[in-house]
Amino acid sequence: MSHASNAARRYARALHEQASESGVVETIDNDMEALRDALEASGELQRFFDSPIISQERKKRVIKSLFATKVNSLTMELLNLLVEKKRESLVPEIVVAYRALRDAEEGIVEAVAQAAHNLSSTEQDQLRLALEGALGKQVRLRVEKNSDLVGGVVVRVGDTVYDRSVRRQLSTLRTRLERGTVLDAVNGEA
Repeated sequence: MSHASNAARRYARALHEQASESGVVETIDNDMEALRDALEASGELQRFFDSPIISQERKKRVIKSLFATKVNSLTMELLNLLVEKKRESLVPEIVVAYRALRDAEEGIVEAVAQAAHNLSSTEQDQLRLALEGALGKQVRLRVEKNSDLVGGVVVRVGDTVYDRSVRRQLSTLRTRLERGTVLDAVNGEA
């Protein structure tokens, strides 16, 4: 999902304020995760929200049937309001904006790691702990398999990329060999 627009951030902030006033912040956190998961699992749901052809009444009925028993009433109010205002296409952005708001509030950064193979839970824990040590913040790690990588890992935290892939290491070694700095370092001249 992409970065959130100003409108999405305003809706997310309003939802968070209402959740705080009602004492249901954790519940809304879970609702936003459930919405994110549903959107990621179903391109059809995203197209449903984006469709100008589907009537508001039908969208409200479908939203009610999908989410009424699964999410808090505040989340349902938001979804219905978005349909009424014809802003339902903002749902994915609102989910992103809400998560960013909560992460900032809790001092959490999200890191996306790409690896050539699936990382075991132990490897994921080690990577997360290493990132937390380097960043001085709590890290929510999401791991993706990238078969284009030969080995190693590439981690993105915000706009910063930590490239520890085999390809990058080989490229660095090649550059150093071309400059002669590898031999200088080995001989103690660098």
